[in-house]
Amino acid sequence: MVNQILFGELMYVLETKDEEWVKVRLTHDDYQGWVLTEQVSLIDDETFQIHYTDYTGYSADMVDLVLKKNSNHFYSILLGSKIPKMVNGEFTIAGETLVFSGPTVKGVKTRATIIDTALNYLYAPYLWGGRTHFGIDCSGLVQIAYRMAGVSMPRDSYQQATVGMQLSFVEEAMPGDLAFFDDEDGRIIHVGIVLPGKNIIHASGGMVRIDMLDQNGIYRPDLKKYSHRLRVLKNAFDINLKQL
Repeated sequence: MVNQILFGELMYVLETKDEEWVKVRLTHDDYQGWVLTEQVSLIDDETFQIHYTDYTGYSADMVDLVLKKNSNHFYSILLGSKIPKMVNGEFTIAGETLVFSGPTVKGVKTRATIIDTALNYLYAPYLWGGRTHFGIDCSGLVQIAYRMAGVSMPRDSYQQATVGMQLSFVEEAMPGDLAFFDDEDGRIIHVGIVLPGKNIIHASGGMVRIDMLDQNGIYRPDLKKYSHRLRVLKNAFDINLKQL
């Protein structure tokens, strides 16, 4: 698994295989991968444009339900799922009328939203390619936390490192800024979100955790050593703020 697609996210179909699999490219970050055909709904170009430009917002609960109208069938959806434009709490996808009553958010928020969202995932298990509280990786945590604050981010840490304004010192970083870390070859392999008090929240060591951050990198008090070497700090919020 290289990534997870959340409910309501849009994609382009690039290729099909044996009518069972489709290769897709996500619209929000251009990420590509194969998914089971039965797990996606095909829509026409007109409907696609409507969903792309006019939507209610993003699901704000960690777990919520979308019900199929006049039935007991439901979909479990998670924080950050995209909700199409609703009328009286209902919306339609591929001819199916669905009902949603949970809270949503949309538009530009604040740095506090980044922190609050990230903290909602504290102790969530680490999962390569994950984007939910059932399992999430370091860049997935950043992408969802920034999404809920109204900022679109790429999927992987090395891509996220190209966004924003570089900072010189840890002391210069504000809560919500991003810290990136490299390997012995200088490749960006990890990212975390700066917290107040020279701390950082990141997905590592089996779960989303809070550790200490300084100019050298991430210090793990439980291990009594540094786990990641700091490469660069970025302000990816203020100068890249844009409506999703």
